[in-house]
Amino acid sequence: MEKNIKRICLMLLFFSVSSCSLFNYTRLMAANNSLEPTWNTPDEHLILETEYIGNKPQILASVNGVDNLRFVIDTGARVSFFIDTDKVKSLNLPEGYGLSLGGVGDSSRSPAYKTRVDTLNLGGVSFKDVGFAYMPATTTPYYLDKDEAIVDGVLGHDVIQHFHWQLNKAENRVSIYSKESLPMLASNTITIPAKVKFRRFKVPVRINLDENTTIEHEMILDTGSRHFMKINTAYLDNEGLALSSKTITAADFGLSGQTIHQRTTLPKLMVGDANFPNIKTNLVKTDDEDDFWYLGSALFSHYDMILDYQRELLHLTPIKGLSFASRYNLIGLELRKLKNGNFIVRYILPDMPAFNTDLTVGDEISSIDGQLASNISLDTWLDISNQPGQHQICVKTEQERCLSLTSSHIIGYSK
Repeated sequence: MEKNIKRICLMLLFFSVSSCSLFNYTRLMAANNSLEPTWNTPDEHLILETEYIGNKPQILASVNGVDNLRFVIDTGARVSFFIDTDKVKSLNLPEGYGLSLGGVGDSSRSPAYKTRVDTLNLGGVSFKDVGFAYMPATTTPYYLDKDEAIVDGVLGHDVIQHFHWQLNKAENRVSIYSKESLPMLASNTITIPAKVKFRRFKVPVRINLDENTTIEHEMILDTGSRHFMKINTAYLDNEGLALSSKTITAADFGLSGQTIHQRTTLPKLMVGDANFPNIKTNLVKTDDEDDFWYLGSALFSHYDMILDYQRELLHLTPIKGLSFASRYNLIGLELRKLKNGNFIVRYILPDMPAFNTDLTVGDEISSIDGQLASNISLDTWLDISNQPGQHQICVKTEQERCLSLTSSHIIGYSK
């Protein structure tokens, strides 16, 4: 009863300060209620032009006849939106009513407005008259530098729900199937019942907090998150559950900016019959214990994954030769890619090798371990930062400045 009263009070406060924004956001969600895809291929199955950046699946699509716009496939996003890259600006899209987009973060929400496009074409399937949010990169706290905007937008639930999605990072492949079709499942495929509600794809899980404590919870499958798993500390506090595992301080970034949080490694996550041992976990602190329970895209990189929106099922097929392992940032630099191929420092983890140097947030990294940053993918950087040992980081200045760091495993966390 006390929890419900607290939740109602929070909702009333939210409505009182943001009723106009919420109303417009609801209008945007309703704008695409009548969307229907038109298939131009007889088998109603497409392999999309795909590139994974880090762990996030991204595809190329055309908008109003302009080709090669890059979109993140984000099952955690309720609506689709553009980011005002040069390519998006060239579309000259109309400006509608005001919006604000929020998510993870302790800063302000991202200002945006409603727009629309005549056509959205994914290759052999298209939509007409699609509503989008339009978010300027210069005004969102998601970015520190506008040149971090290397994607043109996000496809959210309003578009995603019309297909079955098959995601395979190992093969750099994203496929879609019509509602009436579905790929053949392998004999070793694990099928998990899911629920599609409140514009989110959710699955039940079990989490071992320690050798003696297992909890069950429903979690959002969020392909737009690069992480493994996020759980809510409010739930743990309310249930009187204390974690004994070692934690470190880190940062995450969303449409509401940066949030500092703790990370730990939990003994095991179980999604149906799929087991994920020693899983790196972000501990998110919020007021509502039901918020921010996420399974990120990194979790499923060793599976061929099918999200069946119509039958509300998740299918996981193990990829031969691959097994699950958490990756850790042992160097202590949170980096993001820039348009020129270099990296920008977004956060420096306390008590990590990079923290006791003169590196600062906003520094532009031009090379790592003797390789030009422009030749290092985000995924390769995640592998480098996961490896203990000697590393060289070079910062772009008038005279390039380089420094050496020695990273090691953190007992009780990464080993």
